[in-house]
Amino acid sequence: MKRSCFLLLLFAGVLSCNHHAGKNNSETIPETDSVVQLAPIDTLALTLDALRNKPLQTGYKMIGDVRTAILTYADFRMGDAALYIFKNETGDEIAFSGNDTKVPLTVKSMQPTIENGGKNPNPLFLNKRFRVVWRRIQLNHKPQNEMELYYQEYDEIIYLKEM
Repeated sequence: MKRSCFLLLLFAGVLSCNHHAGKNNSETIPETDSVVQLAPIDTLALTLDALRNKPLQTGYKMIGDVRTAILTYADFRMGDAALYIFKNETGDEIAFSGNDTKVPLTVKSMQPTIENGGKNPNPLFLNKRFRVVWRRIQLNHKPQNEMELYYQEYDEIIYLKEM
């Protein structure tokens, strides 16, 4: 009798364990007869769409579409306007007169001059490769002061990502 009670309890325990394990499996792995395949997301295209809508400085309009390239930060110069100098793969210089990003491409110069405008290229980013996105912007009206005269139309960096 003791043996049959022991076997009965053992049998009941085994059944409850199997029932519990089976229940968990059916809850965690849904049965389906189809496969969902997600298309790859083009994050650059999404970024460019968002950048097209980036607000402009008051009194300016964007000309054409945003442009992008992989460029190397080469220098900062001060002429009639500030110039952030980048180089492409063939070594050609591309100059931007605006930097509407939070990347500090310049630092305060220890020896300020008229030629450097009191700034030097930031050594943290000098000779580093970036994905650069920029836009050409143009003043909506005739220049009213010297600053507007120099910045009537220029290329402005609107996105930098170190490569």
